[in-house]
Amino acid sequence: MGLFQYNRLVFGVTSASAIWQRTMDQILEGTSGVSCILDDMIVTGKSDAEHMANLEEVLRRLHHHGLRANKSKCEFFKEKITFCGHDINSEGLHKTTDKTAAM
Repeated sequence: MGLFQYNRLVFGVTSASAIWQRTMDQILEGTSGVSCILDDMIVTGKSDAEHMANLEEVLRRLHHHGLRANKSKCEFFKEKITFCGHDINSEGLHKTTDKTAAM
């Protein structure tokens, strides 16, 4: 019969998050202005043109590997975002207000 291999990441596997992260790191390797932490991804650029080029490259790579971005969860061309517990804007990286309010 031979060996069998899953085509999809199986729910409940304890190493699933590590497998997903490694896969995304491999897919996005060498892409400028991209950071991916599990299912959160940020695409940046120093200019609108660079941002668009980086975004097109990310979407091209995702498509090439059979992955899609959920449009309803995406935000494009934002001046300020929250990513992994930090507010990011043109002035830099800041702790979110809900994190500092507890202090």
